[in-house]
Amino acid sequence: MKVQEHLKLYWAYYLLALILLLRLLSLGATPLLDSTEARYASVSQNILRFNDWVFLRFPPFDEHFQCKPPLQFWLMAFSFLGLGVNAFAARLPNFLLGLPWLWLTYLYARQLRFSHQTALYSLLLLASSLYFVLETGTVSLDPLVSLLVLSAALLFELKAGWRRDLLLGLVFGLALITKGLTVPVLVLGPFVLQSWFSRAGLVGLFRLNWFLVAAISLAIALPWFLLVERQAPGYLQYFFLNEHFGRFLNTSYGDKCGNPHVRPFGSALLYAPFICLPWSVLWLGAFKLKLNASLVKALVWALFPILFFCFARSLLESYVLPSLSFLAIITAFLARRLLSHKLQKPFFLLTLILPAVLFVFFVFGSAELSVQRSALHKIPEVAQYLRDGKTILFEGNPPYSFFFYTRALSIPEGWKRITDEDFPPKEDQLVWIEGYALNEAGILVKKKRAVTLMRF
Repeated sequence: MKVQEHLKLYWAYYLLALILLLRLLSLGATPLLDSTEARYASVSQNILRFNDWVFLRFPPFDEHFQCKPPLQFWLMAFSFLGLGVNAFAARLPNFLLGLPWLWLTYLYARQLRFSHQTALYSLLLLASSLYFVLETGTVSLDPLVSLLVLSAALLFELKAGWRRDLLLGLVFGLALITKGLTVPVLVLGPFVLQSWFSRAGLVGLFRLNWFLVAAISLAIALPWFLLVERQAPGYLQYFFLNEHFGRFLNTSYGDKCGNPHVRPFGSALLYAPFICLPWSVLWLGAFKLKLNASLVKALVWALFPILFFCFARSLLESYVLPSLSFLAIITAFLARRLLSHKLQKPFFLLTLILPAVLFVFFVFGSAELSVQRSALHKIPEVAQYLRDGKTILFEGNPPYSFFFYTRALSIPEGWKRITDEDFPPKEDQLVWIEGYALNEAGILVKKKRAVTLMRF
């Protein structure tokens, strides 16, 4: 590629760097939110508390966390070792995962023979899309899942050989200790579909050394699964049956580590344009696209996760995040077809708007969110209470951020589930009550997802 091409697009490199810098500076602006962020961070916190990197535990009573394998939690635990136990350190791994996620998106676009300009524009659209900005600055598994799916997609495009198969085995092995069979399904599905409709792809399917890929994968993942099964018999059955198939068959599979997120069948189709906001508005001009082999490949990889999760009874918007890179490439290609050359630079400069608005929100405007979704503001009230040797009662589940911050600040522990013997509560007794909130008159009313700290 000519140096002149890079120089003409210098503004795009600066813009991408600015978008990433804004997200980095906002990582620690808000406390960890309940429930997912604080719950996952507490699991990593317990790795260090117990010095146990095999058996994952979650609060309040450090029970076995059976819902997810350990890789994401190991990354957070290493971050805690280096930067201390805090919100910034908990979110930093996902921000760092966003960097190779962007780079591999560019490489994949170039591998499919899209131009350098289209590949670079796809990075701007990806980095400034709603859910990339959100997920690379929160605690979740989805950025790692998306990176692994994209890595496998890129490897399938490379020249066949033992090196490629070894790397695929590495990706599948890491995938197994990230989210079980989810990534292999999201990878093998589009790969087999592409191969079925292409003679060259069908040849490539059989040229893969599947034995080597499987051997490397199992060598990475199997030891951890067997060690956990030895400590907690029945774990493998629960994880691979309930967590993998339960979400497709019933609405109450998540009884071990949280509540299922019940959605109507087909909801994933609505989530796809949502995670790509604001750039999904360009899809209205998709009728002007003329499909070619490169676009078809990107479309297959983009659509498979969306269609796959259409049949899930329980899902979140972020489950379709593995589609985001491929959708960004297609959208960048579409934008270049819809916009004249003179309009392209002004249009892509707009990619700074959403990250800038979210930066301002996270840094200056999220006080109310922090109060509603985190217990950090209650810690001063709770700290002295616990230091006096008193016990906090809770009905249901108190916010996980309560446990994370009391332990991060080395506040003495003292809590128990409320029982009949605790009625009536003693004077000055603190009680966490789940599912209720105080209204303006100071009366408890039912409110979904609310957790209220009451002093009697």
